Amino acid sequence: MDGPQALSLIQELLPRKRGNRLMKDDLTREPWMDLCEQAAVEQDTERLLLLAQEIVRLLDEKEERLNRLRLKPDDPKVPRSNSQAA
Repeated sequence: MDGPQALSLIQELLPRKRGNRLMKDDLTREPWMDLCEQAAVEQDTERLLLLAQEIVRLLDEKEERLNRLRLKPDDPKVPRSNSQAA
């Protein structure tokens, strides 16, 4: 399956929004969580592989976002190395 077909399949597997209303879960639930639920019951190995690849991609993106938000090492709020401790 090529890139556009894979993307189309992933978009098909992602849950649809419920009209214009935001549900409580929509505010806290991330797309990778829905994909994990689908992967847990997927029987088709090709679709399972695509789901797993998309889950990894989404989690990698999240990790990058979180890393950018972390405090910089020279920030005074960040404790220095433990080598100063006795």
